[in-house]
Amino acid sequence: MRNAILELQGSVQHADIDLTVIDSNGSDYTVPGAVAIILEKNPQAIILGSNDVASSALVKALRAAGYKGIMYALSSVGSQGLVERLGSLASGISATQVVPFPLSGSLHVAREHREFCARHGIQPTFHTMEAWIGAGLLVEAVKESRATQPSTIARALASAPSVDFGGFLARWYESTPNPSARVSITVYDRSGKLRA
Repeated sequence: MRNAILELQGSVQHADIDLTVIDSNGSDYTVPGAVAIILEKNPQAIILGSNDVASSALVKALRAAGYKGIMYALSSVGSQGLVERLGSLASGISATQVVPFPLSGSLHVAREHREFCARHGIQPTFHTMEAWIGAGLLVEAVKESRATQPSTIARALASAPSVDFGGFLARWYESTPNPSARVSITVYDRSGKLRA
């Protein structure tokens, strides 16, 4: 399987977009070529769209080659895995998130999620927040429809309205892109920790 790494150049009005691919393991066979292509293009920003293994291999190679530009990671990269693999090399990378910052004290949903994690000995992360919200959507759909069969549950999920998780509205989207207007950006600080 190949994973895409996008690089962007230009302004908001006109952007040149180039696509560079590496394998999902971020192997020595594909990363050096991708780094050479990226450095040759001298992009203003790079968007990491692969898994945490391949993305961290690319970031390490780019940092070693002296790349100082901006890097963004899509939420699918896995913010926790990326920082575990990169440590302080993650500093300055911005990550998009489609759920609230799990360590936020300002949103009710984040506080409830942290309490749930504390009761079950789980470290709160964006992935646990996504799973917790997804499970909540499933429970609400099943309760409302009283569905018991998989096909009935699937239909109930597809037709269920948005659920307010305490300052965060969520809805189940199976086959269409999530049209949520809420996408937040978190940034890795100098120690490699995410900051809202």
